[in-house]
Amino acid sequence: MKTTLWWSLLLATTLAACGGSSDGGGDDSGPNPPPPPPPPPPTTIAVETYQQSQCGAESPLADVDLVVHRADGSILSTAKTGSDGTLDLVWPDEAAHLTVAGQSVSGSGVSGADIITLIDWDSGDPGRFTFSDNSSDEGCQCTSVILDGSEIAAQYSGMDLVYTVRTSGGTSTRYLYGSETIALCANNGEWTPVDLMLVSAYGSNEAYAATLDMDFSTQERVVIQPSWFEGEAHQGQLVDLVVNDNYGYSYSFAETPIGRQHYYFASPDESIFHFPGLHEHNLVQAYEFIGLGSEVEGTAAYMRASRDRIRDGAASLVLPLTQNQFVDEATRILVGMSEGGEVAEYDFSQIGEGRNLLTVTLMDNATNNNWRVEAPLAGTLPELELPTLYLELLGTMEAPELVISSYGYHQDLDLHDYRRQVRTLVQQGGQRSEFFDRYVYETLIVMPNLP
Repeated sequence: MKTTLWWSLLLATTLAACGGSSDGGGDDSGPNPPPPPPPPPPTTIAVETYQQSQCGAESPLADVDLVVHRADGSILSTAKTGSDGTLDLVWPDEAAHLTVAGQSVSGSGVSGADIITLIDWDSGDPGRFTFSDNSSDEGCQCTSVILDGSEIAAQYSGMDLVYTVRTSGGTSTRYLYGSETIALCANNGEWTPVDLMLVSAYGSNEAYAATLDMDFSTQERVVIQPSWFEGEAHQGQLVDLVVNDNYGYSYSFAETPIGRQHYYFASPDESIFHFPGLHEHNLVQAYEFIGLGSEVEGTAAYMRASRDRIRDGAASLVLPLTQNQFVDEATRILVGMSEGGEVAEYDFSQIGEGRNLLTVTLMDNATNNNWRVEAPLAGTLPELELPTLYLELLGTMEAPELVISSYGYHQDLDLHDYRRQVRTLVQQGGQRSEFFDRYVYETLIVMPNLP
């Protein structure tokens, strides 16, 4: 491992030189020929860019940079989205890869590069790209509410109260002991419900769930009532979970029209529950994190996971058993990147089952920078060029991580059909489709020590 590994994604420091052409004159030698037919209209792809505020409210985002790359990663053309956040981008015959580059802002106001590059793009319109601004309250109505769980202890002795709050940045699940002040936001007047669960503190086969759904703007204190958990619909059902190998943790959740609800976490020796009386679409996932050691140059870790739908109270998960092969191939990519230039002829297509894509991500939470490169499972990673602004932003990273993942949903589709299908499902909106139920991934995480 080399300390220069993460710099390999910042190699685009020189733009390709532009050549010129000359127009030579000639003598007329006869009558003028008929004019040639007009050229066919250029191929265009439709791009939409949005900004998302802290409550998830979206608005069109202008001036997002679009970069069209040649096959070798050099820049063929650039453009920006318009005031309405859209652009019909010309896609020339020489075009091979697409980068969409903007900036996202953390809740503390730190702005960093937010970039996605789509390798071997030949999949039609790429559709929507969203950039978060978690410092913005545009479209939001936010308030603080005291969540009071003191009434629960008397009736549900020996059980812990857990609540989950959803924001545009993800979900936060916490234990509630007594009372706590929480921040909640409405998206254009629509309040996101708070998930409530009662879980056994001593490992007994018992769990309950409820949903707190109200206009929080009228509430200073919400006292959680034991009656909210009564009835068969609110009682958790055990998941008969079978996993093919050792794992570190599992969790269940429901896919619903407002997102994922009622996460239930369990270690391998604990019971895991789901709530089919409240939700129809329930899934369970198992994962494992394995540290690969630390050196002077940095640290590395490996992760694997498997997910599937819970049917009739049961699920069987197959974790990847290809750690050595995956790490070896990912290391080949790292070595190739550290040496500069393109990474030739990598191949993850025969490592594990059910995969659709490879991703290589450079990220740093301290500076809020993120560059995600999405590529086929086998092929070549070019030396990608970026506009200077984004190179400068990426160069400010303080604690970078380089993450290589292969993942998929066991969909037997080629790269472009898979991308088109995902775009169609995203456009439909609403509850996440069963297309994404059966999920698997392997990941290598490298955290280099900066010089």
